[in-house]
Amino acid sequence: MAKRPDRSLKTIVEGVSTSKIDEANRLHNIRQKKLESKSPFIELPLGTRTVSYELVTIPYNDIEKSTLILESNAREQAFLNKETLSDILETMQTDGQQFPAIGQRVNNNVIVIDGSRRRASCLIAKKDFLIYVTDDDISDEEANFQSTVGNAHKQISIYEHGMQWIKMLDAGVCKDPKELAIYLRKSDSIVYDAINALDISKELLLSFPAASELGRPAFNKLRKALNENQNIDLDDIIIHANEHHEVLHENVAITLRDKNKKHLDYVIKLINSYKEIKKSPKAKIIKGINQSSARVIITPKGYNIILEKLSEQQKKELDNMLKTFLNT
Repeated sequence: MAKRPDRSLKTIVEGVSTSKIDEANRLHNIRQKKLESKSPFIELPLGTRTVSYELVTIPYNDIEKSTLILESNAREQAFLNKETLSDILETMQTDGQQFPAIGQRVNNNVIVIDGSRRRASCLIAKKDFLIYVTDDDISDEEANFQSTVGNAHKQISIYEHGMQWIKMLDAGVCKDPKELAIYLRKSDSIVYDAINALDISKELLLSFPAASELGRPAFNKLRKALNENQNIDLDDIIIHANEHHEVLHENVAITLRDKNKKHLDYVIKLINSYKEIKKSPKAKIIKGINQSSARVIITPKGYNIILEKLSEQQKKELDNMLKTFLNT
């Protein structure tokens, strides 16, 4: 019986032929076995050729200055935190990095092609970073394909898909989202929702315990609330949202999914609290003798005048003045 193809790969390799997907499966299976061995030197198939790699250990305090993330990597690095990396951090703390990353040496820097989550986990856990590095030339297309295959283990979010797809539109791959949906073999609504998700402030999304775990319904709820409330103080909302995140972070009794849900409800409530409330016009106060006063409020319909503590003489003079004024 033929081996069933890896469906997770098929769902992320967009707009390519079946043969390309089969190649992704083949590469993924071979690579996983080689990476698990942690041999000093390995060779991995890349298209029609074989590329040689050397296992390099980068001290955790050199990771940021010695490594760079592949520019076309679909994963939003800002979303990587303790919550979203919990699946890696748990084993890394006890057993270290299980699978080395894959990269290319360019101008004394190591470009991380596959393994940005492992890199971020090493930074958080303060562990040395294991990565297989090649000095061979790797084209942008080859690097992008390797990165896409590597993302099969942990799917990217609808927001991250939107980042990818807007770049494809900007590059002229398709003329509009509808045509792009056909190219990607996706529904129109998925493509439109992913691209529209980019309208939401990244700073606001970063207040979530796990922004990369938010699904389409969450993004659509956020966009709806933001669109219905134009007069918000976004900076103030972000400050309060970050404070709420800290409270949720301390609560280990609830799941990450529930933390995201609670935070979404909190943020939407914050946004809705800014619904436009018509402020009462400012009153002008005129003070007179013997504590008498006049409160004058100018409205679109005219003047509202409230008189207080008038003497009998003032009341008589006011009556006469109004009769004269209104009949002039």
